[in-house]
Amino acid sequence: MNVFDYYASYFLSTDDKAANFFEIDQSPNTSPFLNGIHVFDSGKEKINIIDQFSGKIPYLFNYDFCVSRQNLNLEYVPIIILDSHIVNNLHRYIATPDKMRPATIEMFKEFVIFVTTKGFDYSPVFYLTESYAKSTYENYMKYVPEVLHTLLRLHSMDDNWFLETGKIEPNNKAIDHYLNKYNCRSIKECAEEWAKEFAEGHDVHLYINELNFSYAVLLKMVLINHASKKPLLDKLDELYNFMTDVIGVVLAREKLLSICYFLGIASKLVNAQANMSHKKAKHNLMSTAWDLLLLRLPEYLLNVNYYPELTIGYVCTSEKHLAKVGKWYTIEKLAYRSDDGQIKPGISFNFDVIEKQFGNDVVSKIKEYISDAHSNRMLNEKRKALNEYELRCLIEDLEVQLSYFCRG
Repeated sequence: MNVFDYYASYFLSTDDKAANFFEIDQSPNTSPFLNGIHVFDSGKEKINIIDQFSGKIPYLFNYDFCVSRQNLNLEYVPIIILDSHIVNNLHRYIATPDKMRPATIEMFKEFVIFVTTKGFDYSPVFYLTESYAKSTYENYMKYVPEVLHTLLRLHSMDDNWFLETGKIEPNNKAIDHYLNKYNCRSIKECAEEWAKEFAEGHDVHLYINELNFSYAVLLKMVLINHASKKPLLDKLDELYNFMTDVIGVVLAREKLLSICYFLGIASKLVNAQANMSHKKAKHNLMSTAWDLLLLRLPEYLLNVNYYPELTIGYVCTSEKHLAKVGKWYTIEKLAYRSDDGQIKPGISFNFDVIEKQFGNDVVSKIKEYISDAHSNRMLNEKRKALNEYELRCLIEDLEVQLSYFCRG
């Protein structure tokens, strides 16, 4: 059965006409935007743009296409999903470049030229989520609008003039677009409305909830690893059962990361040690949860809310270890089913890092386990995720357990 027939059979056998499936691995469309990791280097720091789509454009299968046989005239909008460090330094580059090293200025200049030439938009969704989660609303509204004002200047500049002269001048048509969108009289006011709109919207709470699920899995991962000397596959089983039977959410990246962690080759990413303070261990695990949230944002932003526009997101980070982890994962497919509201990604993993140290036999056993676990997951589609209160109580319990082997 080919891919089209596979999805057509789904729609013909269910009432789920609102489902959307994206095929990336088998997509015939090559991306004109990015392929692999693009790096900008100042000598002391780097900007890494990560392509988790392997140089492909996601191919949409929905009811209209598979059953009604309608042509989907899709418009692809490429965006750069900036981490908070990049956002802040980009703001400094535009607002106060005299406070930056010449090499850093040149790196950001090359970065902005690249983004402008490729036609990317800048997305601060990760920065906004992190700023909202880690500060009071008053501080959020005190500092965030100023940064968003800088991004709006970049969004509304005359691109051709910038590429020709390196100077930022407004494009009146783009300015009018934002003034109308936010019903404001100035771009500065638009930035304030943008900040408010995000803080008051649904998405920020969705992302924070996803963050907390990830944090819970990382806590459990550490507890499993330190509690026993079970074989690898037994540890994976325990963690997988925790996700399916306890929290009701299977997180693909965390499951794949646990393989490396249980093998002892991801201790810097899942960094909670017996000789570490409890506070430091929690901080490190939450930092990793934030990193994993950044990597999965392309999945959330690739939706049909603005059909026929589809957002193709590329993570942009200055974190060396995150750029490394970004090479491990490839998004092969995504399922947005309306019956449970969950995003179900199909994520592949680059096993080279494991094969180099442990050999092909170990990799073969792991792949066989993953395949079996995936089959079991398909039989358990109706699990129910913990609500916010239940998840918070579980995390508190896991943190207490973590304190038993941390020194204080």
